[in-house]
Amino acid sequence: NKENIISITEKYANDNKISLIFTSRKSTEVKKRLRNYENYELLPFETSQAIDFIKRMAGKNKVLSDVLIKGLSELKHQIPLSPMSLSLLIEIAQTQKEIPASISELYKRYVDMALSQYSDGEKINVLFEPSIKRDFLECLSYEVYYKNDQVIISREKFDNYLDTYIHKFPAINDKNDFVHDLERTSILKVDENKVDFLHKSFLDYFIASYFKNRQTDLLELDEFKNIYSLYHSSLWEDVTYFYF
Repeated sequence: NKENIISITEKYANDNKISLIFTSRKSTEVKKRLRNYENYELLPFETSQAIDFIKRMAGKNKVLSDVLIKGLSELKHQIPLSPMSLSLLIEIAQTQKEIPASISELYKRYVDMALSQYSDGEKINVLFEPSIKRDFLECLSYEVYYKNDQVIISREKFDNYLDTYIHKFPAINDKNDFVHDLERTSILKVDENKVDFLHKSFLDYFIASYFKNRQTDLLELDEFKNIYSLYHSSLWEDVTYFYF
């Protein structure tokens, strides 16, 4: 029914010159169906809204929702109460039986879980090592997105970069399989004409991860010398980790 409702609504809006906004708590499906629309993320929830969201998402798992709601007063100072963060939090709590203590910990755990290809506690066939996929996503994020100040790139630019990357790392023996494996993580969206991250915060995470893991390479660049000198000092190293 969704397609029919969208079609009727769009026709009515166009006929009457009405601006149209679609809203949804589950943005993935909406983004796929409404590619020609601008996309915006919601502001963080108020605490009461976050509690309602957790109850709905946790469903019948009352133990899980009770644990998350109980820790919400502490978590809200560490993790923004947006639908995306709360969804990741619930999934990690369900799968790993632990609650991340900060936003960086939240994304690290989720990305590790996604790249390792775990779903509902069962391991899917892993085509490529998580470390290879992580390295590629870090390099892609920095070299292509960050350097060019873009959040969406053309499929052609993506394919060209992947060809160059594979030339350096022959462990990727099948380009199509590798792209398919990346898509299965639900972190990167590879379409016919464009490539972007499911959520911009994933792009931010991989750029930060590139900075953190490649200080030897980037230390020579003038724009990064100061931050890396602090990164290697015992007094500031924790601060610069969270800065990234």
